Amino acid sequence: MVSRIVTLGDSTLDSCRYSGGRGTSAPELLARALDVDLEHLARDGHTANAVLTFQLPGLPAPASETVLVVSVGGNDLLSGIYSPADIAPDFARRLDQILVQACDRLRPTRTVVANIYDPSGHDPNFAKWFTDIDRARAIHAAFNEVIAAAATSHGATLADLCKAFRETAGCSPPWITARIEPSAEGARQIARLLREAIEAS
Repeated sequence: MVSRIVTLGDSTLDSCRYSGGRGTSAPELLARALDVDLEHLARDGHTANAVLTFQLPGLPAPASETVLVVSVGGNDLLSGIYSPADIAPDFARRLDQILVQACDRLRPTRTVVANIYDPSGHDPNFAKWFTDIDRARAIHAAFNEVIAAAATSHGATLADLCKAFRETAGCSPPWITARIEPSAEGARQIARLLREAIEAS
């Protein structure tokens, strides 16, 4: 049973600007489908550090049958592609802090952590956006390894968005708009994948 969903993260969850306006993001669709309350703290453009700084202080008080949904890392990945440093360890540290602090404050019944989807199969021009697509893919893989490890260590369920997006590359309507953002269909599919993860947890 679920009575409330609380979100932390980025535009994977806060996609209304891209997916059709208010009420079209994956968490909003999911909350309506499950007929539960939603505390939607995720914000478009936020990095892991922004989640720590701006979103965690807004967490509501603990309540029974609360599901915490976390999807973060895409903006950290984008900002770090052209850095010569290995940015995955820093992201791992911040993600661990997010999960520790959020679970300590919220005490959720269940936690779902989504990995970072691969938009390339839904936008044929995606690769042209990067001067070093191989580095982008390597960092993407490293970040998703970090996310999977964090989900395991914190007893969370992994929502494998990356696998689902890759398996549906070239589909119509595409799940991506504006190169990297969830389209209306993408938001619907993310809501479905999150629901499957909640029901599997």
